[in-house]
Amino acid sequence: PVLLGVVDETLVLEGKAFYDAPQPVADVTTRLLDRQIGRVLIRRGVTLNELAALLDVLIEDPRSLESAGGAERVLAGRQVEHIETTTAADETEDLERQAQEVYSGALAIVANIFHEVRLGRIPRSAEARKVVVQMSDLILRDRDVLLGLTLLKNYDDYTYNHSVNVSILSLALAERLGLDGDLLIQAGIAGLLHDIGKTSLCLELIRKPGKLTPEEFEEIKRHPTAGAKILKRMQGVHPEAVLGVLQHHLRYNRKGYPKLPDHVRVSPLAYVVAIADTYDALTTVRSYQPQHQPRDALDVMQELSGTDLHPEYLDLFVEMLGVFPVGTLVRLDTNEIGLVSRVNPRVPTAPRVKLVFAADGSRIDPPEEVDLEIADPKTGRPQRQIVASVDPALKGIDVAAILGPLVVKP
Repeated sequence: PVLLGVVDETLVLEGKAFYDAPQPVADVTTRLLDRQIGRVLIRRGVTLNELAALLDVLIEDPRSLESAGGAERVLAGRQVEHIETTTAADETEDLERQAQEVYSGALAIVANIFHEVRLGRIPRSAEARKVVVQMSDLILRDRDVLLGLTLLKNYDDYTYNHSVNVSILSLALAERLGLDGDLLIQAGIAGLLHDIGKTSLCLELIRKPGKLTPEEFEEIKRHPTAGAKILKRMQGVHPEAVLGVLQHHLRYNRKGYPKLPDHVRVSPLAYVVAIADTYDALTTVRSYQPQHQPRDALDVMQELSGTDLHPEYLDLFVEMLGVFPVGTLVRLDTNEIGLVSRVNPRVPTAPRVKLVFAADGSRIDPPEEVDLEIADPKTGRPQRQIVASVDPALKGIDVAAILGPLVVKP
């Protein structure tokens, strides 16, 4: 089967996103969008007549197609059996469900892997690889759906949540860097297992509230080396993923840990995981630090650019998450308050927002999604504009519950 779809107005073919599309590709993208087609699945056995029917749909006047019941009904009427289309709305709903299922599965797999290591066993990498491939596919189809789930914070099982979140963020950044194939998957595996070395530490130390003593911090600093040793013994884990785990606390200026000779090459996956690890840690409330909102976390990280974090990689990460990252609570010039649900690559200051409070302060339930890029037809100016960010805690907002409710039971 061949899968073709449109994600955030970008054509995606078999996992390949065409960000800087040539005109013919841009034309196909426009035709799909105008006809409300979110995905086209072409199955094995497709005939020339069926492909011709699909082309007829793509050149049909959008209003005439809508009057005829849409692409799916028109194709069915022409006895097309090997081509399946879904609307943009259906595709989004399907992706949200898949993302939640994959996230839950990833949590269970991480919990099981860590449990196996604590029992003195070397776990198989097959399950980790399988779930990372699933997350990679979702990242390529709709990055924002999966990134929204990284705002899930289960404080009782922080290690597992953190591991899955870092894997998702690592995959998204690696894909943005242009890594593909097995190297992209290894970036996700390195993120998923970057803290596996902590299984060699006592749980009291890992969960200790407050500041660590110098002796305790020296013990914590052993986890990258311990983790790399475990990954080396797991079949199917690439050496780059091992380096990503070993070096993710090395820092860009090499002043972190473990200390390595100057001639030792630093893996690009280490830089990727370091950025993902830092972002997820900053956006999580801990006993020793306040929780930063997504936009504030990026500001903090930019202060670490060139010292702790790779500057070029960080620039791409900030660009990927947008001026107002998914999960940012914002106040609009209409006095409405909403939660950023999707970034807008073309107009970064005009994302999609789920309205949670009306202009008069009343709660909107369920939240209503609006596109801030939509202009007033009379004036040509945006109907709504962001004027400030808002702390969700002050408004009693559960960000993750609004973006995608999910019950997590590792």
